[in-house]
Amino acid sequence: MRHTLHQQWLRLGTFITFLMLTGCGSGELSLNEPRPISEFLFAETAELRAKQLSNISYDLQFNLDSQSEFFSGITEISFDLAAGNQNDLSIDFSQGDVQSITKDGKPVVFTYEKWFITIPAAELSAGANTLVINYSHPYATDGSGLHRFVDPENGEIYLYTDFEPYDANRLFPHFDQPDLKASYSLEVSAPQDWQIISATRESSIKQVEDKNYWTFPVSAVFSSYIFSLHAGNYAVWEDQFEDISLRLFARQSLAQYVKTDEWFAPTKQSFAFFNDYFDIRYPFGKYDQIIVPDFNAGAMENVAAVTFNEAYIAKSEKSTLAKMRLANVIAHEMAHMWFGDLVTMRWWNGLWLNESFATYMANLALANASDFERVWEVFYSRTKQWAYRTDDSVNTHPIELAVASTGEAMTNFDGITYGKGASVLKQLPFYLGEENFRTGVSNYLKKFSYKNTDLDDFMGELGKAADRDLSQWTQDWLYKAGLNSIRVDYQCADSKISQLSIDQTAPEGFPTLREQRVQIGFYHISGGGLSRTGAVPVTYSGATTDVPEAVGMDCPDLLYPNE
Repeated sequence: MRHTLHQQWLRLGTFITFLMLTGCGSGELSLNEPRPISEFLFAETAELRAKQLSNISYDLQFNLDSQSEFFSGITEISFDLAAGNQNDLSIDFSQGDVQSITKDGKPVVFTYEKWFITIPAAELSAGANTLVINYSHPYATDGSGLHRFVDPENGEIYLYTDFEPYDANRLFPHFDQPDLKASYSLEVSAPQDWQIISATRESSIKQVEDKNYWTFPVSAVFSSYIFSLHAGNYAVWEDQFEDISLRLFARQSLAQYVKTDEWFAPTKQSFAFFNDYFDIRYPFGKYDQIIVPDFNAGAMENVAAVTFNEAYIAKSEKSTLAKMRLANVIAHEMAHMWFGDLVTMRWWNGLWLNESFATYMANLALANASDFERVWEVFYSRTKQWAYRTDDSVNTHPIELAVASTGEAMTNFDGITYGKGASVLKQLPFYLGEENFRTGVSNYLKKFSYKNTDLDDFMGELGKAADRDLSQWTQDWLYKAGLNSIRVDYQCADSKISQLSIDQTAPEGFPTLREQRVQIGFYHISGGGLSRTGAVPVTYSGATTDVPEAVGMDCPDLLYPNE
């Protein structure tokens, strides 16, 4: 998840929205139309490139120097090019220096427009291609790309990456879009006292003169925004959950304040819960958590190497709520290993589902597999109330929105993306049945492992599991904005309910009346307080829904229609 550090961990930052490229009626670029020169990737360009390419792998080499403001690298890109392709190929690489590109040992003609490299179609062949790119790039100082931090306390250098949505191309040249999944292998040369952390565990470390050379084996396939490379003289702690090796990293000057039990205990609890709930064993081998400085967000779900903000380290004893928040973020990022990393959205309009699902699953894990109490009360008071406030504002918007470019990917990271999305997902198990929802989620993850999906894929698997057509539900809840209000209208005779209905209204600007399943709570005054004496689950829709199941029940002092 892309967490921030206030109540709902909304990511900080603003993004400039550029005009969407005007394409032909089919949504494709016309033949050999030049890619727009922009710091962002447009949806049309990504769609074309996804049709051009398949079977992608990256063999990466990085030379990391603690004294330089630049790093250098060699990227070997292997891919299959679609037969009949007549379009030039663009390779994302932001503001670096390209020394050479070769194919089969021979120089390749290319242009470099500051944001991307263009290879003419004539330089490529149908089928297998391998390009070797020599380059250098400055370390980042803004927290995106490969960020370099100098510890003011001891002068130690720490590096880490942060890419979402479109900054992996500040580390190495590649196809930086979520639906072009690839495998990664890498070699890293670095100072001898540095740790090197990536998506896989190193297979060897060799000392050559004053440097160590780290080799990492070929990874599983995943999207480039969740690849990572972290380096520096990090302090490290190790633990184990079943066959999964666990490591925790922090800079040396803060190591004394790291309470490892606050990290490893919720990590193990979350693994036990998710392995069982999803019915899929954790797919990425080891699991590292790196606490990094100058981080722009709260945490980030890099495959097997999750990064966290140093704000989660406290020099004094944490409150119970602060410990719960940390455990929640740990569970949230871990949920992404399945939903987001193993199965990934095709394009950035699906980012809300990644974050909403992880938000819901993190709370579900804490409620069922931790010692924390009142998890759902905290969810209601923070996440759901945030959603209510945002959805009632003039700036509300549907949960599902088109995203024209990577520059728009984060513009709606708000109470709708996180709060309403998670709250809507939370109602689905009650609406469909707990086991139906769980089966649908598991089937979805199994069917689309190591692939990319759209919203319809997810909703389709839930619908199959519950034997329900969810198309209207999806339209009403995910494609339309606004809040509904409900009230209970009832009459009593001889101290018994004789009639009860749920009345639903919607604001004039957002008139959709939705279907939802709720539980009506019945309360009576007893001993100077309210006591719950019964409950009736009901699915309502339209303006009025009669509830015959309530007829004959004791007339209550209070009815709570959305318990």
